[in-house]
Amino acid sequence: MRKLQSAHGGYDAGSTYENIYEKDVTLALVKDIGTRLEANGYPVVYTRDSDEVPWPGNEVEDLTERVRISNESGAKLFVSIHTNAAEVVNGSYGYEIWGKMKEDTVVSLSKNILTELDTLGYSQNRGLKDQNLSPIQVLQNNKLPSILIETGFLASENDRLYLMDETKRKVFADKIADGIMKTLAEEEK
Repeated sequence: MRKLQSAHGGYDAGSTYENIYEKDVTLALVKDIGTRLEANGYPVVYTRDSDEVPWPGNEVEDLTERVRISNESGAKLFVSIHTNAAEVVNGSYGYEIWGKMKEDTVVSLSKNILTELDTLGYSQNRGLKDQNLSPIQVLQNNKLPSILIETGFLASENDRLYLMDETKRKVFADKIADGIMKTLAEEEK
Protein backbone atom coordinates (compact mmCIF):
# COMPACT_ATOMS: atom_id res chain seq x y z
CA MET A 1 0.00 0.00 0.00
CA ARG A 2 1.22 3.47 -0.87
CA LYS A 3 0.19 6.68 0.84
CA LEU A 4 -0.36 9.86 -1.16
CA GLN A 5 -1.18 13.29 0.17
CA SER A 6 -2.48 16.20 -1.83
CA ALA A 7 -1.41 19.39 -0.17
CA HIS A 8 -3.84 21.76 1.46
CA GLY A 9 -7.53 21.50 0.51
CA GLY A 10 -10.86 22.85 1.69
CA TYR A 11 -10.29 25.99 3.73
CA ASP A 12 -6.57 26.09 2.79
CA ALA A 13 -5.78 27.03 -0.82
CA GLY A 14 -2.01 26.79 -0.34
CA SER A 15 0.13 28.87 -2.66
CA THR A 16 -1.79 30.86 -5.25
CA TYR A 17 -1.11 32.67 -8.47
CA GLU A 18 -3.96 34.81 -9.74
CA ASN A 19 -6.91 32.36 -9.65
CA ILE A 20 -4.78 29.17 -9.63
CA TYR A 21 -4.65 27.35 -6.30
CA GLU A 22 -2.07 24.86 -5.10
CA LYS A 23 -4.81 22.68 -3.62
CA ASP A 24 -6.34 22.16 -7.08
CA VAL A 25 -3.06 21.56 -8.92
CA THR A 26 -1.85 19.07 -6.31
CA LEU A 27 -5.14 17.19 -6.13
CA ALA A 28 -5.07 16.65 -9.90
CA LEU A 29 -1.46 15.44 -9.69
CA VAL A 30 -2.18 13.08 -6.80
CA LYS A 31 -5.13 11.55 -8.60
CA ASP A 32 -2.96 11.01 -11.69
CA ILE A 33 -0.16 9.45 -9.61
CA GLY A 34 -2.65 7.23 -7.79
CA THR A 35 -4.25 6.11 -11.05
CA ARG A 36 -0.84 5.05 -12.40
CA LEU A 37 0.06 3.19 -9.19
CA GLU A 38 -3.31 1.43 -8.97
CA ALA A 39 -3.15 0.44 -12.66
CA ASN A 40 0.12 -1.31 -11.81
CA GLY A 41 -1.36 -3.18 -8.84
CA TYR A 42 -0.29 -0.87 -6.03
CA PRO A 43 -3.10 0.09 -3.64
CA VAL A 44 -3.13 3.75 -2.62
CA VAL A 45 -4.40 5.53 0.49
CA TYR A 46 -5.19 9.25 0.09
CA THR A 47 -5.38 11.92 2.78
CA ARG A 48 -7.99 13.56 0.54
CA ASP A 49 -9.51 12.76 -2.83
CA SER A 50 -11.62 15.89 -3.19
CA ASP A 51 -11.48 19.51 -2.07
CA GLU A 52 -13.23 18.57 1.14
CA VAL A 53 -11.28 17.95 4.33
CA PRO A 54 -13.25 16.46 7.23
CA TRP A 55 -11.02 17.84 9.96
CA PRO A 56 -10.95 21.31 11.56
CA GLY A 57 -9.75 24.35 9.64
CA ASN A 58 -6.66 24.73 11.79
CA GLU A 59 -3.19 24.15 10.30
CA VAL A 60 -1.73 22.28 13.28
CA GLU A 61 -4.78 20.00 13.60
CA ASP A 62 -4.86 19.56 9.81
CA LEU A 63 -1.24 18.39 9.64
CA THR A 64 -1.65 16.24 12.74
CA GLU A 65 -4.61 14.47 11.15
CA ARG A 66 -2.72 13.83 7.91
CA VAL A 67 0.17 12.30 9.87
CA ARG A 68 -2.27 10.18 11.92
CA ILE A 69 -3.87 8.86 8.72
CA SER A 70 -0.42 8.02 7.37
CA ASN A 71 0.82 6.34 10.54
CA GLU A 72 -2.32 4.18 10.78
CA SER A 73 -2.57 3.39 7.04
CA GLY A 74 -0.34 0.34 6.85
CA ALA A 75 1.35 1.97 3.85
CA LYS A 76 5.02 1.53 2.97
CA LEU A 77 5.73 5.10 1.84
CA PHE A 78 4.29 8.58 2.32
CA VAL A 79 4.47 11.06 -0.57
CA SER A 80 3.16 14.60 -0.12
CA ILE A 81 2.62 16.66 -3.29
CA HIS A 82 2.94 20.47 -3.29
CA THR A 83 3.70 23.49 -5.44
CA ASN A 84 6.31 25.90 -4.20
CA ALA A 85 5.67 29.35 -2.78
CA ALA A 86 3.76 31.66 -5.07
CA GLU A 87 6.35 34.41 -5.12
CA VAL A 88 9.27 33.76 -7.40
CA VAL A 89 12.44 35.10 -5.82
CA ASN A 90 15.23 35.89 -8.27
CA GLY A 91 13.47 33.95 -11.01
CA SER A 92 13.08 30.76 -8.95
CA TYR A 93 11.64 27.78 -10.76
CA GLY A 94 11.87 24.03 -10.65
CA TYR A 95 11.12 20.98 -8.53
CA GLU A 96 12.70 19.64 -5.37
CA ILE A 97 12.18 16.92 -2.82
CA TRP A 98 12.27 17.30 0.96
CA GLY A 99 12.78 14.40 3.35
CA LYS A 100 14.81 12.92 6.18
CA MET A 101 17.93 12.48 4.11
CA LYS A 102 19.58 10.26 6.74
CA GLU A 103 17.07 7.50 5.91
CA ASP A 104 18.20 5.20 3.08
CA THR A 105 14.68 4.58 1.75
CA VAL A 106 13.94 8.32 1.67
CA VAL A 107 17.15 9.02 -0.25
CA SER A 108 16.48 6.17 -2.69
CA LEU A 109 12.85 7.24 -3.25
CA SER A 110 13.87 10.87 -3.75
CA LYS A 111 16.67 10.04 -6.19
CA ASN A 112 14.47 7.62 -8.15
CA ILE A 113 11.77 10.27 -8.57
CA LEU A 114 14.22 13.04 -9.47
CA THR A 115 15.89 10.77 -12.04
CA GLU A 116 12.49 10.15 -13.64
CA LEU A 117 11.52 13.84 -13.60
CA ASP A 118 14.86 14.83 -15.12
CA THR A 119 13.96 12.89 -18.28
CA LEU A 120 11.15 15.36 -19.00
CA GLY A 121 13.27 18.45 -19.59
CA TYR A 122 10.45 20.26 -17.78
CA SER A 123 12.22 22.58 -15.39
CA GLN A 124 15.20 22.88 -13.07
CA ASN A 125 16.03 20.06 -10.65
CA ARG A 126 16.53 21.94 -7.38
CA GLY A 127 17.71 18.74 -5.70
CA LEU A 128 17.24 17.01 -2.40
CA LYS A 129 16.52 19.07 0.70
CA ASP A 130 16.92 17.73 4.21
CA GLN A 131 13.82 18.46 6.25
CA ASN A 132 16.08 19.16 9.23
CA LEU A 133 16.90 22.49 7.54
CA SER A 134 13.26 23.49 7.79
CA PRO A 135 11.24 20.95 9.80
CA ILE A 136 8.08 19.88 8.01
CA GLN A 137 5.42 18.42 10.31
CA VAL A 138 4.06 15.79 7.90
CA LEU A 139 7.61 14.44 7.51
CA GLN A 140 8.96 15.02 11.00
CA ASN A 141 6.17 13.17 12.81
CA ASN A 142 5.61 10.49 10.20
CA LYS A 143 6.65 6.91 10.98
CA LEU A 144 6.83 5.97 7.29
CA PRO A 145 9.66 6.81 4.92
CA SER A 146 8.26 10.19 3.87
CA ILE A 147 8.96 12.82 1.24
CA LEU A 148 7.44 16.12 0.20
CA ILE A 149 7.71 16.97 -3.50
CA GLU A 150 7.59 20.63 -4.51
CA THR A 151 6.53 20.14 -8.14
CA GLY A 152 7.21 23.68 -9.34
CA PHE A 153 6.50 27.35 -8.68
CA LEU A 154 3.04 28.61 -9.63
CA ALA A 155 4.49 32.08 -10.15
CA SER A 156 6.99 30.71 -12.68
CA GLU A 157 5.27 30.90 -16.05
CA ASN A 158 7.10 27.82 -17.35
CA ASP A 159 6.31 25.71 -14.27
CA ARG A 160 2.71 26.90 -14.04
CA LEU A 161 1.88 26.33 -17.71
CA TYR A 162 3.44 22.86 -17.60
CA LEU A 163 1.55 21.80 -14.48
CA MET A 164 -1.72 23.25 -15.82
CA ASP A 165 -1.46 21.35 -19.13
CA GLU A 166 -3.41 18.11 -18.54
CA THR A 167 -1.31 15.99 -20.90
CA LYS A 168 2.03 17.21 -19.50
CA ARG A 169 0.75 16.96 -15.92
CA LYS A 170 -0.19 13.31 -16.45
CA VAL A 171 3.26 12.50 -17.84
CA PHE A 172 4.80 14.32 -14.85
CA ALA A 173 2.59 12.26 -12.50
CA ASP A 174 3.56 9.04 -14.30
CA LYS A 175 7.23 9.84 -13.72
CA ILE A 176 6.61 10.30 -9.98
CA ALA A 177 4.69 7.02 -9.89
CA ASP A 178 7.51 5.29 -11.80
CA GLY A 179 10.02 6.50 -9.20
CA ILE A 180 7.78 5.22 -6.41
CA MET A 181 7.37 1.81 -8.09
CA LYS A 182 11.12 1.52 -8.68
CA THR A 183 11.77 2.20 -5.01
CA LEU A 184 9.18 -0.35 -3.89
CA ALA A 185 10.72 -2.96 -6.20
CA GLU A 186 14.19 -2.21 -4.74
CA GLU A 187 12.85 -2.49 -1.19
CA GLU A 188 11.30 -5.90 -1.92
CA LYS A 189 14.64 -7.40 -3.01
